[in-house]
Amino acid sequence: MKSKKLAGATFAAFLTIFAVGAQAQTSDSQYVISAKAGGINSASGDVKVRRSGANGFEWLSTRDALADRDRVSTGAGGRVEMLLSPGAYFRAAENSEFELENSSLDNLRVKLNAGSAIIEATGADGANMFVEIKTPDTNVAVNKRGIYRINVLPPARQTAVYVREGYALVGRVKVKEGRTITVGAGGAASESTIAKFDEKERDAFDLWSESRAETLVAANKRLTRNAIRDSYAAYNRSGFSRGYRGSGLWLYNSSFGGHTFLPFYAGLSSPYGYGYQHGFGFSSYGFGSIFSTPGRRVIYAPTHNRSHTTTHQSSPRHISSGHHRRGH
Repeated sequence: MKSKKLAGATFAAFLTIFAVGAQAQTSDSQYVISAKAGGINSASGDVKVRRSGANGFEWLSTRDALADRDRVSTGAGGRVEMLLSPGAYFRAAENSEFELENSSLDNLRVKLNAGSAIIEATGADGANMFVEIKTPDTNVAVNKRGIYRINVLPPARQTAVYVREGYALVGRVKVKEGRTITVGAGGAASESTIAKFDEKERDAFDLWSESRAETLVAANKRLTRNAIRDSYAAYNRSGFSRGYRGSGLWLYNSSFGGHTFLPFYAGLSSPYGYGYQHGFGFSSYGFGSIFSTPGRRVIYAPTHNRSHTTTHQSSPRHISSGHHRRGH
């Protein structure tokens, strides 16, 4: 009877947070899965938020999440990381200001008013990972995995976009990997302003972004099988499995104090080159769950056929994906 009451309480808690994600409890810590954008995953130094409709700014921390029209400002030494669609991060440097205009995954839009931002987008081909970054000068659309830096430059108020990996649409102009484009105030993006840049040249903000990518992949590697198994069960209950087209889910780890990315597909890695070790690992047939360990991948069958379990040797790509780093 006691176990039935406990199960009922757990299910009630799950229903309470259904709009945000789904809850999974393990023996060593609590995890919450989510597909929602706007969560603050890292905030250091002078980082403040002005909530929509409020008159003043307040301090922002990793316990917070942004709603539509919330505006974030970073001062000297301030840096912040916001969750976009699962697998994609928005990072703002010091002396920057941005606004979450729309948190819907179908129309995800952020406005960068000043300063610098980096978008790290991890995803699989065909995944729903579209995000639009608006600046005072232009719009930048990202729907492919990669690393993108956007600078809103004073005093002439220009927007510079750097594509380290992937490609972006700046206005109506496609900017490919290893290229940069500058859009002047009030001007339209033009192919004539596209130029190459030295990808080996990186400043402190670039290095911090890569360090965050390494930290988040390391958090994924520390996940236990029980945590992933419980999260998979919560995912099946949540309704995400019906119609959700993303590359994976956010998984909050209370012991880590933040979210890591839990991919759906085997072999995904950060565009910085760090390989995600653990994930659900759905095959192209749309079912199955994968838990990766060094040198092998153990594939667990879907819940309706748990008796079928197979083991495959990992390909060299999966073994080495965590050791290749761009720009080194």
